[in-house]
Amino acid sequence: FPPNWGMSKEYIIPRGKFVVLAAPPKTGKTRSALSMALHLANIGHRVSLASGEMPTSEIWLLLWIQRHFLETGKSFSVYEARAIMASKDPRNVPYHEAYHNFRRDYGKKIWVLYTPGWSARRIIYGHKLSRNLWGKDATAWLTDYAQIIGKDPSTRDIRESHINNSLTLTIATGVANVVHFLLSQVNDLGVTKESSQYEQDAGMVINLSRQADTVTGEKSEQLKINVKHSRST
Repeated sequence: FPPNWGMSKEYIIPRGKFVVLAAPPKTGKTRSALSMALHLANIGHRVSLASGEMPTSEIWLLLWIQRHFLETGKSFSVYEARAIMASKDPRNVPYHEAYHNFRRDYGKKIWVLYTPGWSARRIIYGHKLSRNLWGKDATAWLTDYAQIIGKDPSTRDIRESHINNSLTLTIATGVANVVHFLLSQVNDLGVTKESSQYEQDAGMVINLSRQADTVTGEKSEQLKINVKHSRST
């Protein structure tokens, strides 16, 4: 795991079994996943990142924002970053150059794919397309996120679709023997009907949470990481 996550060394990212990275909305789930993607790329993995929520241009911008934050401690919102990239102000030229260099360097390490409404079978196919970038298979997959994976035409309802999708991801991850992080959006209690099936099949489940202020409702800047269960250690 990334050193800045503060995880105990007894926890090892499994290969061949997907890891559910679950969190309520606005908790930092996507940023954490992007931090993981950067970490895996930095230690030599060929990373395939499939998102059904955000187009590739936004994912790349968020990856750059996250790397900038990890290096400098300073962060931008997506809107601020877009404004900087669109600006012709000479003071923003260093940011333009930094983003260009980032895309050049990490474009060789990370494959990004937009998968809106895709079924699990299509997403797996998308991950395998990353072979076109390296001439080799990816060694790490990130899939964003479980609840919006599309319904397979052969299934009768959403519940059956989630069961089939989870089974498809389980088999494909095992056959490819990859590191695979599956993002999952849960409620404040840490579970949803859809997430339970994926968690049941996962090799590891990690819940992220941020405590909310009882008066303002504003969430703490501190992120709590809880390993709900692990079959990999």
